[in-house]
Amino acid sequence: MLTKTQKENMLQKYADSLSSDEHTKGLLVGFCRDFLDKIKYRDPNRAAVMAYMKYLKDGDYADSSINLKFRTLRRFFLANGLEWPFRSNETPRVRESEVYAPALHPEVVKKFIQAAHAGQLTAEEAAFLALSTTYGHRRGEMAATRLADVDLASGLLLVKTLKHGRERWHKIPQELVPWIREYPFPGRSEDMVTRIYLSIEEAAGVPHIDGTGFHSIRRTLVTLVGRYCSELEVKKFFRWGASTMMQRYMATQFVGMDDVAREISGEDYDIDDKVFSQHPFIKLWEMGE
Repeated sequence: MLTKTQKENMLQKYADSLSSDEHTKGLLVGFCRDFLDKIKYRDPNRAAVMAYMKYLKDGDYADSSINLKFRTLRRFFLANGLEWPFRSNETPRVRESEVYAPALHPEVVKKFIQAAHAGQLTAEEAAFLALSTTYGHRRGEMAATRLADVDLASGLLLVKTLKHGRERWHKIPQELVPWIREYPFPGRSEDMVTRIYLSIEEAAGVPHIDGTGFHSIRRTLVTLVGRYCSELEVKKFFRWGASTMMQRYMATQFVGMDDVAREISGEDYDIDDKVFSQHPFIKLWEMGE
């Protein structure tokens, strides 16, 4: 049985493990506190989690809410040095009808780019927006981008995926060069990247809608590029993880005798060319010099 002091210590350990903003941290800690309250000081174990999941289902909580709390509890267990007693295939399923994954209307994305041309965005905001609207960068990929990943001399950009996807070099369209060479890419936290998105919205005069962010631009791009590229081409361009042995072994870059790995494989080169040939936003970045 847990004592009140043990309970508070566990919650504090979990809070200390989070890098989220204070509002988000408060919500996540609240989920864990609710779990500990509901199990009435019993030791946190598989039976306790199962009982809590049943309580949520009986209370008509949405699948997405149950899934989020389950994943939150996993982090809570690990932060406290407890073995997580579930396999990955035991995560509660979320029905497709409940998934809220908003994509921005292309006209909204165009409005953001127009704000950059009008000088309403900072160099940092314009650079991140250029990456997002061209390659569909995830938030973590933008946060991880450093100046060494931008090779303007070779016309290549390294995208370091953080979600078990493919890390690969992309071609840099000429239209993007003026926008990304003005920013030194010193590295940013994911929370800072979120704030940058919100600043872009404000500068462009676009009201914020809950659930939207840079990932909403990624969804827009995936949808539009999927109209003229195959599913495999979309998967490779947007750096999703390989699902077949052949895809795992396909070269994403070639290393020469000098050990410099800054050359795109032929297939990736062709995919970039195909995507960029009909890309919905690249031409909007063009500017005279």
